[in-house]
Amino acid sequence: MKYLKSQKKTLVDIGYKLSNKKTLYLVGSYLLVALLMLVGVEIMLNKIEIDTSRFGTISGLIPKTTSHRIFFILLVFSTGFCEEIVYRGFAITQLNEIGLNKWIALIVAALLFIGIHGINAYTNRFFFLFGGGIMFGMTFLLSKRLLPSILIHLVINLSAMMAIMQLSE
Repeated sequence: MKYLKSQKKTLVDIGYKLSNKKTLYLVGSYLLVALLMLVGVEIMLNKIEIDTSRFGTISGLIPKTTSHRIFFILLVFSTGFCEEIVYRGFAITQLNEIGLNKWIALIVAALLFIGIHGINAYTNRFFFLFGGGIMFGMTFLLSKRLLPSILIHLVINLSAMMAIMQLSE
């Protein structure tokens, strides 16, 4: 926000067009769905013992306590929301303003998006993350709004979160 203000820009200038009230509805709806999921998972996990040895190398990703699962839900929400603002709204818009063609800016933003997912992202997950970056970016460019790509990102993150929590069962 500070950088946007220094550039005399607002969130609207980078494609985020929801009012404060609609933003609260978006966040509230997400948190309600996430809370309902959390309650369901907690009820299911209350009746079983988790054998973490079967998870192998992804054992560290599995939230094992209620507080870890709450943190995980908040993390899933904030990352998708922030990534869309930074990599689609800000990066594509700024790259386009300095003279890059919007489709080249989309590719550059997708490569930057891969970078935040770690060094392994450039090897075994490159095409998955690059494809996601392109898909989110095209959604932003075609709609000229961040909300559609934010919602798609949240749905993808929620489904990944449910899959990871399902491993806990």
